[in-house]
Amino acid sequence: MAFLSEFIRVVGMLTFAVPHATSKEDFYKGYCIPKDAVILPNLWAGSMDPGIYKDPKRQARRWIGCLRLPRLALFGFGKRACPSQALELNSMFIVITRVLWDFQPKQGNDIFFKGLLTMASWEASFVQPPKLATANECPQ
Repeated sequence: MAFLSEFIRVVGMLTFAVPHATSKEDFYKGYCIPKDAVILPNLWAGSMDPGIYKDPKRQARRWIGCLRLPRLALFGFGKRACPSQALELNSMFIVITRVLWDFQPKQGNDIFFKGLLTMASWEASFVQPPKLATANECPQ
């Protein structure tokens, strides 16, 4: 589960959140944000903030021993957060463990051993699909 939580934190599905619009003029850190301005929250930058996550580049062990669900931007925040976050995390965990049980990853030019959690492995776009990679996997 620690790997899954870190994977979702670093890679996520979206680089940016759903666009929002301001309902009135606001000031933030000396900047004037006019009324009806479109704001695009940068989820990836937030998940890589060293003020929130110590060693944000990679550290899956941060989730080991965590007794509560991690606050991941993928599921939203506050009253609009996804109510089925626990179900989704458990479903993804079952799928990943089943794939790892069915296949034995081999070292080579594949995503298992070379940069799975680095941005070089993913397309830079609004939605982050993985770059095509060859996987040298053998059924068990």
